[in-house]
Amino acid sequence: MKAARAGLGLALVPDAMVASRVRSGELEVVLEQTVEANAPLSVVYADREFIEPRVRVFVDRAVAALTSRFSTPSPPPRPPSGSPQK
Repeated sequence: MKAARAGLGLALVPDAMVASRVRSGELEVVLEQTVEANAPLSVVYADREFIEPRVRVFVDRAVAALTSRFSTPSPPPRPPSGSPQK
């Protein structure tokens, strides 16, 4: 993000991370139509079996917060191909 702020390139970051900088004019949104709005976000940690309780709490809270903030309703399911259309 430092390079983008310095005018040296582009940055692909969540809207929430740059909203205030976009509002202030420090950063500008470009190529908005070419980026997938529902790009996956991953939380990576070393070992699922022996994860520290504080890491587990963070992961659970992060998933809940991000899901509620950024999720969009799923489109209705499509009928299987070859099914008669109504």
